[in-house]
Amino acid sequence: MNEEEDIGRTEQYIKHAALNLGMAARQGKRLISGDEDAKLEELAKVLYYTLVPPRTHHTEDELRGLAKNTVWKWFE
Repeated sequence: MNEEEDIGRTEQYIKHAALNLGMAARQGKRLISGDEDAKLEELAKVLYYTLVPPRTHHTEDELRGLAKNTVWKWFE
């Protein structure tokens, strides 16, 4: 599948969730390490967007772009 093709909603949700969980993990690590720039509000926002369907806040082009990488790559 190339990046111009539509991917299914399940694949979109899983890859989008992986991306957001990776961001949440990094934000949590920053909070735990005492990084003064880290904010709990940012962690909450990333976790919220992990749960809501990606179609509610992304364009079709952005969602098609999820096809170009694996779930693990998005998590990293």
